[in-house]
Amino acid sequence: GVIKQVTGCSPVTCRHIHGKPFTYNPQYKMWFMSNYEPVIKGSDWGIWRRVKKIPWNYTVTPEEKDALLPEKLKAEASGVLNWALAGLKWYVENGYRLPACKAVEDATAKYRKDMDIIGRFADDCLCFTPTAVAMGPEIYKAYQSWCRDNGTLVMNSRRFYGDGRKRYDKQLNER
Repeated sequence: GVIKQVTGCSPVTCRHIHGKPFTYNPQYKMWFMSNYEPVIKGSDWGIWRRVKKIPWNYTVTPEEKDALLPEKLKAEASGVLNWALAGLKWYVENGYRLPACKAVEDATAKYRKDMDIIGRFADDCLCFTPTAVAMGPEIYKAYQSWCRDNGTLVMNSRRFYGDGRKRYDKQLNER
C-alpha cells in the first residue's frame, strides 16, 4: 500500500502536477491528521510498525483561545527555534526514534484492534474447543453476516481463509 511505499527504504517515483516523473529515496517521517481513522486492512508487523496514533484528547475552548498567541510566539521566535533545534539534535542522536509513550502505545493498540476485522469477528463469534466443528463456508457466511451487522466491508473468501489460517492455524491443529 501507499503507507508502506512512502515510508520504506525503496525509491519512490512521483511527479509534480503537469511535470515529468522523478524518483527519490524517502527521508522523512510522515504525519497525517484527520478527524477519522483511516482504514488499515493489513494486520502484519510491516504496516503496524509504521503507524502510531497520537491521541489529541484536549480541545481548546473559545474562552481559552489566545488571540495574541501568534504575536507572543513571534516575540519568542529565537527561543522557539533554539528549542526546536535542540529537539532535532536529540532526535538525530537517538537514531531518529522517539521514546515510547504509554498514551500513544495504548491508542495505537486500540486502533490496531479496531482495524483487526478477523480478530473482532473471532472474539464475537468463534469458540475454539477440542470438540467444536464448523466448516469453512459456515464460518465465512457467519463472517459476512457479522460484517453487515457491524457496518464493515466484507473481505473476499480467499483473503478471509488465508488470513484466518495464518492467525488461527495453531488452534485449528490442536483439535
